[in-house]
Amino acid sequence: MGFFSFLTSDRNESIAGGSHGEWWLVGPKESLKVTYYDGFGRFTTVSGETVNVLYWLARQNFPDHYLDDEDAFEIGVTLRHGNFYVDHLSNRYGYSECMDCLKRLINLDDMLMFQDFQQEINVGGVVASINEHLNEERLTQTRIPCDVELKIASSERNAVYEKLTEAKCCPYLGRYYS
Repeated sequence: MGFFSFLTSDRNESIAGGSHGEWWLVGPKESLKVTYYDGFGRFTTVSGETVNVLYWLARQNFPDHYLDDEDAFEIGVTLRHGNFYVDHLSNRYGYSECMDCLKRLINLDDMLMFQDFQQEINVGGVVASINEHLNEERLTQTRIPCDVELKIASSERNAVYEKLTEAKCCPYLGRYYS
């Protein structure tokens, strides 16, 4: 997926790629202490286990489903960065490449799927591409809701799920500081 990083949920501090430190991946039921971040979404635990945060996020949201690493990655990316689109009548539209991985886990039967953003569809009596509908504000971008958000604490005492906000993406990618 490339080089990326996060800001901690409690202090809004960047987690630099290739750095050692102490952080906690915080879930509603448990927290996981990690001590190294590689800059590509993978943390290392105290015991030396590698934890991909996108796999972790997917498995936190769907604990009752078996997710292999490929499915967990796609679902984690979709939960972290995916959107669907809503018109003025509350009809939902989804980009099929993002939504396909979620179909077997949540009910998307009422969502109209499109193949690419140039595909023309009818929204409110206007036939245009998805991009044109977005530009003309006939569709509104809406984040895919997830039950468990990615939360990262910089101290154990702050690792309380209910008290933290979602970890934001680091604007410097954990690398390019000004």
